Amino acid sequence: MNNLRNILREAVIFTVIMLLGLWFIYLIRNILLLFFVSFIIMSSLSPVVEWLDHHKVPRGVAIILVFILIFLILAGLITLVVIPLVNQLPALISQITMLPETVTQLDFINQDLIQEEVTSYFSNAINVLLDLFNNIILLFTVIIVSIYLLFEHEDMYKLLPVLFKQRGKLATHVLSQIENKLGAWLRGQILVAGIIGTLYYIVLQLFGVGFALPLAVLGALLEFVPIIGPWLAGIPAVAISLTISPITALQIGISYFLIQEVESHLLVPLLMNKVIGLNPLLIIFAVLVGGTLLGLIGILLAVPIAAVIQILYEEVVTHKKT
Repeated sequence: MNNLRNILREAVIFTVIMLLGLWFIYLIRNILLLFFVSFIIMSSLSPVVEWLDHHKVPRGVAIILVFILIFLILAGLITLVVIPLVNQLPALISQITMLPETVTQLDFINQDLIQEEVTSYFSNAINVLLDLFNNIILLFTVIIVSIYLLFEHEDMYKLLPVLFKQRGKLATHVLSQIENKLGAWLRGQILVAGIIGTLYYIVLQLFGVGFALPLAVLGALLEFVPIIGPWLAGIPAVAISLTISPITALQIGISYFLIQEVESHLLVPLLMNKVIGLNPLLIIFAVLVGGTLLGLIGILLAVPIAAVIQILYEEVVTHKKT
C-alpha cells in the first residue's frame, strides 16, 4: 500500500513539474525563438568563418569580415531594391484601388468578392511589413546573438561532454547534425528565393506589368513561407495584371505556375530535398501546428523546427533502442 502511495505521489510530482516546465517554456517562447533564429544564422555562416579560419585568418577577424560583407550586401539591396520599392508603393496602392473598377468590365466575376479579397490581402501584407519594420530592434538583437554564438562556437562543443558526460559524444554528433542541416536549409532557401524572385521580375517586365520590382521582392520573400508561399505570390501579380487586360492576367498566371513547376521539380529537389529530407505531409502538418501556436513566425520556422525534431528522434531515440 505504501509502495502504491509512493508511486502515485511521484507520478503527481512528475506531472506537476512537467506542466510547470511546459508553462515556463511557453512564457519564454519568444526568447527561445530569438536564440533559435540566431542559431540558424550562425549555422549558415559558420562554414564561411571556418574556411577563413582554416586559411590563417584569425577567427575574430573572420567573423567581423563576414558580417561586414553581409551589411554591405544589405546596403546594396536597400539601395537597389528597398528605396525603389518604397518609391513605387504609393503608385501601387493607387493602382490597387482602381482594380475593382477594372474588373467591373468582366461580367462573370463577382465584383464584391474581388474587392473584398484584394483589400483583405493587401491590408494583411501591409500589416506584415509594418510588423517587420517594428521589429528592427529584435533583428539587431538576433544579429548580436549570432555573432556571439560564432565567437563561442568551439567552446559550445567543448561544453557538451562536460554537461552530458557519457553521452557527450552523442550530444556533440546531434548538435553537429542540427547545425549542418539548419545552415544548409537557410543557405538553400536564400538561393531559391533569389532565383525565383529574379524569374518573377523577368516575367513581369516581359509582359509589361507595372511594379515589377515590389511584386518580385514580395514573391521572393514569400518563398520562405512553406507550401502556400509561392501560390500567394501569384495573387497580387495577377490582380495588378487585370488592370492591363484579362489576357495579360492569364499570361502572368500561367508564367507564375510554370515558375513554380520549375521550383518544385528542379530547384527544390536539387537544393532543398537532400538538405531537409522531410516528407511533404510532415511539412504541411508542421506549418499548420506552427501557425496555430506561434502565428507567422511559427509558419516561417516550421520546417527547421521539424528538421530538429526529426534529427533528435533519429539520433537519440534510435540510439537508445540500439
